[in-house]
Amino acid sequence: MKIKIGGYTDKSGDSAANQKLSLERANATLAAIKAAGANPKQLVGAEDYGSMFAKANATAPDEERKKDRRIAVSVREK
Repeated sequence: MKIKIGGYTDKSGDSAANQKLSLERANATLAAIKAAGANPKQLVGAEDYGSMFAKANATAPDEERKKDRRIAVSVREK
C-alpha cells in the first residue's frame, strides 16, 4: 500500500500563510509516521491544501473552524 498525507487549514488568516501551515502539518505527520517505523517506499509524500477545502466561513466560531484544521491520510495504491 502507498499513502499520501494532506494538510489543511481553516479559511481565517492569510492564504499564503495557510498554505505554509498546511504543508508543515502534512510534513510533521509524515515525519512522525517515518519515525514510527513505516516503510519509506510506501510513503508517497505530503501535500498542502491550505483552506481550499475548508467548509466553515472565516468568521464562523472557532468550534466550527477547527474541523477544517486537519491532516488526512489517503491510500494511493493497494
